[in-house]
Amino acid sequence: MTSYQYFTVPISSAPDATPYMHVWFATWSAATSSFVWSTTRPAGSAAGMMPTYVCCATTTPAPANSTLIVPASDKVIDPQPIVAPSTISESDFQTVLQQQLIRQLDGKRSL
Repeated sequence: MTSYQYFTVPISSAPDATPYMHVWFATWSAATSSFVWSTTRPAGSAAGMMPTYVCCATTTPAPANSTLIVPASDKVIDPQPIVAPSTISESDFQTVLQQQLIRQLDGKRSL
């Protein structure tokens, strides 16, 4: 069975999809008052002007500068939008993301 790790990294350290299977970018959206995910890296100036977070899923070990969010999962799912203020701290964002992913992954196990 394949096991995936989910982790976050700073936008400045965001990898290309290789060697990671999946890379998502969460950017603040004033229209929805949430962080919305995309597989497209924001343009350099856009990433610096608005809060942007990166989540990756991989079957290889997470890099040293990352924060492990979900240590092992047999599934890969796209993160859902995160309703949070644009001023949320990185550690609070990681906590919310972790809780959301665990709920989503647990829901997939019951299907």
